[in-house]
Amino acid sequence: GWRDLAWLLELNQASYNAASLAAVCSISEDNTVNWLGKPIHPRAGNERLEPLVRAFPVSLNSDVPLMIIGGEALGFRSKPLKRDRYGLYNNSEMKGIKVSSFWIAILCVILGSVYVGIGLPYLGVGLYLLGGLLYCCVELFASTIYVERDGWVFLEDTELGEDTAAKLAPQDYNLGKLKHWGERQLVPKWETPRRTSFPAKLVDLSCGTCVKTTVISPPDTIVPLALHGDGITCMLVKWPEGSGTALVPATKVGMCNLPPYILRQTVKAGTIYVGSTDTPLTAQAINPAADSPAESPESEILREPSIISTRTSINSTFSI
Repeated sequence: GWRDLAWLLELNQASYNAASLAAVCSISEDNTVNWLGKPIHPRAGNERLEPLVRAFPVSLNSDVPLMIIGGEALGFRSKPLKRDRYGLYNNSEMKGIKVSSFWIAILCVILGSVYVGIGLPYLGVGLYLLGGLLYCCVELFASTIYVERDGWVFLEDTELGEDTAAKLAPQDYNLGKLKHWGERQLVPKWETPRRTSFPAKLVDLSCGTCVKTTVISPPDTIVPLALHGDGITCMLVKWPEGSGTALVPATKVGMCNLPPYILRQTVKAGTIYVGSTDTPLTAQAINPAADSPAESPESEILREPSIISTRTSINSTFSI
């Protein structure tokens, strides 16, 4: 039914943008058409919808991938929480300790040079080593109390529980001050599917923003679709392992609404396919009637040159 609706909208309203339909659909229940699902309920804030990309289905097969043109994407960190080896320099609250340890090291070098000059080389060299050792110890200490706060991470609720900030604070006290997006904003609410799924959190380590979502599998890429409510509605997708640069559809695993500043963090991704198969898309797969002698009106529509395109490898571009 959803597949028929998508094609009717595309054929009867030639200018209809399927990105609007994809933005309001929850996770598919039966995965027949991966990017289609039960639409959200009409609530306050949901009516403000403006697509950011152009999208339309590209096949008449049982699998109907959605082609997103001119899309942008943002990948998750490959290692969610990693100790910051430059924590002494990346955190303003460490400025006093950094300056003090630097001048102590300089003092040790000066005293060491004095002792070397008066004929006490062993004592001088010992002061050189002491100054360097003290400074390295301060660097090591700072790296153990801070994590790299850069990029978005995906964290399952089974690891964090409800109080995300309390769980992350021991790793880095800055993460204990997370701001939750969606609790006081007008954002769409997608229904939880009856199929196997689990709650999770999307955390922006650089800005301290936390967003709740529900997924059927851990995603690796965020694809913005539309301005929706107070934020940006995005599709969470997962690319098959080793997809490389082949025309392989990504799988939709969830939906979320993120703060508007997400558009400053994304990069151009060109053409993105979202479907439910890991079979590479070819001209024959996109247009089943391409090699057929008899052509229907639908096949003429599907044979537009713009449909056959390539996409940038998301796995390689967004691995951090």
